[in-house]
Amino acid sequence: MNDWIKFWVPGDPKPQGSKTAYLNKHTGRAVLVESCKLNKPWRERAKAIAEMNYQGMPITTALEMSIGFFFRRPKSHYGTGQNSKTLKASAPDYMATQPDIDKTTRSILDALKDVIYKDDSLVCHLSVCKLYATIHGPGAQVCVRAITHTAGAARESK
Repeated sequence: MNDWIKFWVPGDPKPQGSKTAYLNKHTGRAVLVESCKLNKPWRERAKAIAEMNYQGMPITTALEMSIGFFFRRPKSHYGTGQNSKTLKASAPDYMATQPDIDKTTRSILDALKDVIYKDDSLVCHLSVCKLYATIHGPGAQVCVRAITHTAGAARESK
């Protein structure tokens, strides 16, 4: 299998961040709560779209993956008055603010577990970027494929 599995997840990308622990006073057990309350719907949407785009068994070999996260631009990137829909020349393409790229990536990686691949530990090559949305609006472009192994290709030359 060398073909890319590609799909678009619409909506504002959400991070899978830290969890907060508290003690349930009724059961006496520790309960972990996701710090980003909107993460679960985002992960569920990513999983549902992945299921629509891949019907095979979860991949169990090494994978390469590319994820492009596209975020809404703040109003400060646009002009004012009659220029309110015009992007300023100084507006950046890359989003160098919160959320962290590793936390948004973790959210997608976990959503695809047992759908596209057996476990996210199989991802051996990963390329991720955070950009401001243009044409399609906010979301994530996800591309995954099994790595074709060539004997000795990844070994260090002596």
